[in-house]
Amino acid sequence: MPPRGCTFVFGAWRTNLAEPFDRRTKRTIAALLLAALASTLGLFAANRPPQDPAPDAAICPVVYRLDESPSPRGYHYAFFGNAFFINEQSYLAPN
Repeated sequence: MPPRGCTFVFGAWRTNLAEPFDRRTKRTIAALLLAALASTLGLFAANRPPQDPAPDAAICPVVYRLDESPSPRGYHYAFFGNAFFINEQSYLAPN
């Protein structure tokens, strides 16, 4: 026989249907939501977008090898100066 003033809901006798969960269930749900939020924020913090490289990373020396085979002191190169490269979107293209 059910207790007086109770209703059978979701496999348990409830005295107050306006409050479907007891405090223990509410604390458990709150703890699980807090853990899910913390793990989601942790994933966002770990997956930060890469920072833009410095503009000088696109500058590189332009050299030309003068020798077809190495001399006793190695290959000889001519240095023409520094250059930079621009990609299709008109941005400096780093390495």
